Amino acid sequence: HGYSPQWAPDGNAIIFSRGGKVIRLEVDGGGAGRESIMLDGATIDGIRGDVETPEISPDGKRLAVTVRSRQYGGVAVVDLATRAVTRLSPGAACQLTWMPGSEALLWMESEGNGGTQIMKGGPGRPGELFMDLPGSYSHEYFPRVSNDGRWLDELARARLGAWVAERPSMQVLVEHRRRLGAVMERSGKSSQAMLESLQAWCAEAERSGIVT
Repeated sequence: HGYSPQWAPDGNAIIFSRGGKVIRLEVDGGGAGRESIMLDGATIDGIRGDVETPEISPDGKRLAVTVRSRQYGGVAVVDLATRAVTRLSPGAACQLTWMPGSEALLWMESEGNGGTQIMKGGPGRPGELFMDLPGSYSHEYFPRVSNDGRWLDELARARLGAWVAERPSMQVLVEHRRRLGAVMERSGKSSQAMLESLQAWCAEAERSGIVT
């Protein structure tokens, strides 16, 4: 049995958790079917307990895990070469994922407006708030990001879209943000033309009557 499977970056193996350890199962080549222990949390200083929900970094050099031990309970990153452990969350946290093409992670903490919030951080960079939707009934779970790092995945986007659709004021904010992004991404415009576009956007935003 195993849990939280994912493909290794080289595409030759599946990585999953079992019995508080992280396992690599070879699926290609002459070693197909062979298992090896990538990480045994009980033997690692800074963990000394079970590890769950493994997420291998895009370069295959680090392993992000949820730690369950008496020493620490939260998100940590382990350097697979040195076994150095970086603790990222101050307390209970889970549901982690790497940002594409980045050394940063996203994870969920039991804080925020609706009791959950998404944090962003990584080795050498402190955790910072990534998403905490307004409202006492807002909930953010299982963050996943598109391959270009710009968008939440389709399921997360659908949930966010449904939440926005129920709130007219938020719809206006989202639409104005989209328009501002379109203005900023336009190429071939002179400085004067860009300034005029930004001024027009500001005027429209003020007429909306929404104050943030």
